[in-house]
Formats: sequence, C-alpha cells, structure tokens
Amino acid sequence: VTLSLVELQSLSLSANVRNMFLFAFYNHGMRVTDVLTLTWGEIKGNVLEYTMTKTNTPKKIEMADQAKDILSMYDQSSHYIFPLMTHNPKRSLEEHRALIESKTTLMNKYLKMIAEKAGITKTLTTHISRHSFSDIAIEQGVDLRTVSEMLGHTNVQITQAYIGKTKSGLVNDAM
Repeated sequence: VTLSLVELQSLSLSANVRNMFLFAFYNHGMRVTDVLTLTWGEIKGNVLEYTMTKTNTPKKIEMADQAKDILSMYDQSSHYIFPLMTHNPKRSLEEHRALIESKTTLMNKYLKMIAEKAGITKTLTTHISRHSFSDIAIEQGVDLRTVSEMLGHTNVQITQAYIGKTKSGLVNDAM
C-alpha cells in the first residue's frame, strides 16, 4: 500500500499525538502545555525534572519504561522533545501561548480521530490523560493525597473532583 504525502504526514502527526498523550499519562498526567514545551534539558537520565507551567512548581518524576521508550523515538538534537512546537526565542509570550493553544486544539482533533478508529465512544482529549492517570492510580489503591501530589494539585479538593466518577464506580462495585 502506497500512502500519499498528506497521508504520511497525517500518520506521523497521529503517532506524535498518541505518543504525547501516553507520555503525559505515564508521567503523572502531565498537562499538555508541559508536554508540548518539554525540552531535552529536562531529562536527567531516567528522571524528568521540569517546572509545571500552570503552578510554577518544580516536578521530579522517575520515568516509567514506557515513557523512556517513547523518548527513544525522538531526535535529541531538537530543542523541544515533541515536534509539534518550534523553537523561536524571538516569539513573544502572547505568541507562545497562542501557539500552545493552537497545538492543543490540533492534538484534540487528532485524538478524536484516534478514538474513532479505536472504537472509543467517549470524548478523548489531551486532558483525559490526567483524568485517566488519576482514575487508575486510585483504582490501584494509591491514596488521594499522593495522587494529588503526583498531579501537582494545590489541594486535595481539586483531586477529589478528578476522581469523583471513579469513586462512585468503586462504591457501586462494592455494593
């Protein structure tokens, strides 16, 4: 089967979007902004060290093998790890934010297509990796406070909103 240039580019973008979604999941449900702007300088061997953009809080995560496998697919000579962002030191903060918003919209469009191809009926967005991470962590018995810290939440109430549906499911299962 021969693919057109557009199909090849689309396939490549789909693979990158999938990898970024999974990388976010494997690294405590990283926010999309942090994944998009992640640089090679923030990878220290098996540890990911970055500052969360939303809260300006330093974060240090020992990466899972799956996350390291994803990283092995990317060019270490580029500024950003994932190729959706382009490095331009002359870009204003407003332009940088607009680019992140544009790339997030693009990712969500491709996640929708990936979900359709996979037969997933629920809405799939970049933010779902955070919710999925927290849901699975709670289901695996990780306590709420630890999940809250892993997500970088400033208080446990925020995390409770994330896992409300999971807790309801666990209660129903127990009944």
